Amino acid sequence: MSINRSLRSLLVLSATAALLLPAVAASASEPGDSTLTAPKKTGTVTTTFTSSIQGTGSLDAAIPCSTLQCDTHTVTLQVPATYWKKRGGELKVDIAWTGPENDFDLYVYDAAGTEIATSGQSLTEAESVTVPTPAAGAYTIEIRSFLAAPGTEVTGTVSLVSTKK
Repeated sequence: MSINRSLRSLLVLSATAALLLPAVAASASEPGDSTLTAPKKTGTVTTTFTSSIQGTGSLDAAIPCSTLQCDTHTVTLQVPATYWKKRGGELKVDIAWTGPENDFDLYVYDAAGTEIATSGQSLTEAESVTVPTPAAGAYTIEIRSFLAAPGTEVTGTVSLVSTKK
């Protein structure tokens, strides 16, 4: 059997299994949510979370997230409306895990559900994104297992960074 045929069979089997699984929402990290309040002057405020996805992942990004392949963390930013007029800065999201054989991808969505940042490197033990001068509101951080050992722990760090212009 050729490698292409084997790979095609694996992809068809994965897609079929995903369709047979119950449609459930993505699980929540620990803690499931957090709040960051912008520093009064300049500086950085940070929160952390952990995640443990129980499935092996999904090779097809078109398959909706489920508790088997995704985890989410919601961070609410408290930023005054005029905050960024006198400052520069960003929202920085990092995730890390052990073992480059594990592969996770990182997505960030704004309050409207629009994807605003993504990172999907391979053969790494981390992903990172930045969102320049983010508005106040809720942001959903989604960790998607592309291909990873079940139960691999992922640590997330979310920082709101404020600098002088």
